[in-house]
Amino acid sequence: MAKKLLKNTVFILSAVILSAILGTALLFAAYLLPVDGIREHVRDSSPVYDMEGLTNLYVPWLTSTRMDNYTDSIMLSEAAYKGNGKALNKALLSPYCYVTDPEAYAKSGYLIRMLDPSEENSTILVSYSRYWHGYLILIKPLLMVTGITGIRIVNAVFQTLMFVLILLELHKAGVLRRFILPLLVTILLVNPVSTALNMQFACIYNITLVLSFILLHFKLYSSENLWKLFLAAGISVAYFDFLTYPLMSLGIPLIFALALGGFSSKDNLIRTVTSCFAWGFGYASMWVSKWIICDLVTGSNTVTNAVNQVLVRTVTNAYEETGIESGNVIDVIGYNLEVFRDPLSLCIISGSVLGFVIFLIAKKIRFRPDESVLIPLLLIALMPFAWYVVLSNHSAIHFWMTYRNMAVTIFAAGVIMACGTGTGSTDKAAKDKR
Repeated sequence: MAKKLLKNTVFILSAVILSAILGTALLFAAYLLPVDGIREHVRDSSPVYDMEGLTNLYVPWLTSTRMDNYTDSIMLSEAAYKGNGKALNKALLSPYCYVTDPEAYAKSGYLIRMLDPSEENSTILVSYSRYWHGYLILIKPLLMVTGITGIRIVNAVFQTLMFVLILLELHKAGVLRRFILPLLVTILLVNPVSTALNMQFACIYNITLVLSFILLHFKLYSSENLWKLFLAAGISVAYFDFLTYPLMSLGIPLIFALALGGFSSKDNLIRTVTSCFAWGFGYASMWVSKWIICDLVTGSNTVTNAVNQVLVRTVTNAYEETGIESGNVIDVIGYNLEVFRDPLSLCIISGSVLGFVIFLIAKKIRFRPDESVLIPLLLIALMPFAWYVVLSNHSAIHFWMTYRNMAVTIFAAGVIMACGTGTGSTDKAAKDKR
C-alpha cells in the first residue's frame, strides 16, 4: 500500500510539473507567431461586437443568452498585443489593453480601442498574469486566418461533432436510451448556443465534451485508474479556463463513470472521493504553478496579487461595483437558481419531470433508486452549492455564468431517475462487475 501511494504521489507531482512546463512552452510558441494578421482579423471583428454589445441578452427574457463579449474582447486583445519585450515574458504576463472610460463600453469601436494603449490613457496596458490563458494557443493560430465569426463557426462545429460522438458511444454501450433525456436537458439548460458564440463559455463546455468522449470511448469508467483522467481534467481547466463554471468538467464525466462502472456503493464512494481530490489537486496546483513560474521568470508580483484576488472572490462584502445588495450564502445560491425561472427553463425542467412520472405510470414501473450510485450522485449534485458557499463573491457577481455549475446537479438528478427505472442495459463489462 505504501509503495502504491508513493508511486501515485510521484505520478501526480510529475504530471503537474510536466504540464506546467509544456503549458509554458506552448504559450511561448504562440507568442512567437506573427501578430499583424491577428490584429487585422481582430480589427475586422469589431463591428460584430458593436452590433451585439458587450453583455447584452440575445433573447431578452432568457438569462442564459447573456453574451460575455467583454471577456472575449480581453482574450482577443491579448492575442493581438504587439509590444516590445521577450516573447516568454509576454506569454507569462498576458498583457492586454484595458479601456478605462466606462462610457466607451457602449460606443462603437470598443474592440479596436483594445488593440493599443492611448496617449490620453483612456486605454492602458495591464497584465493579467494570474491565469494561464491557455486558450491563446488555439485562438492565436485561428486569428491568423479568420475573425470572431470564423472562430464561432469552428467552435459550433466542434461542439456539435463531440456531442454526436458522445451519443454514438452511449449507443455502442447500450445505454443511450437511459441517458439521452438527462443529457439533453442538461445541455439545453447550459445553452449550447451561448457556448458556441462566446469563447469565454466554450472552454469548460469543450473540455467536458472531450473528457466525456475519452471516458466512454476507452471505457475508463471500468478502470481503477479513473482518477488519472480527472487529474488531467483539473490541470486542463486551470490552463484553459477563466473562473467560469469549472465543476461541469468534473461532475458530468464522473456521473458517467459511476453510472456505467458497475461498482458497489462503497467502491463508487471511494472513486468519487479520489476523482474529486485528483481534479481539485490538478486544478489548484496547475494554477499556482503559473504564479510561481511567472514570478521566477519575470520578477513580477503575481503570487501576491493572485492570493489577494482569491481572498476577494471568497468574501461576501465586495459588491460595491455590481449593485448587488446582499452576499450571504442563501442569496448567492438564490441568484444562481433564479436563472432557471424563465419560461423556457421552467418548461424544460417541469416537462422532463412530468414526462418521467407519466413514463413510470404508463409502463407500470416502480421507481427504485440504484443504491450503488445513489449516495455518490447525491454528493456530486450538492457540489455546486458548496462551490457557491466558498466562492460566494464570484458566484454572486457572475451568477449569469456560474449557474452553469448546476449542470452537475441537473445531470445527477436525471441519472438517479434513469437508473431507478431499471430501463436500458449497461455495458457488458459493467454487468460482469455487478
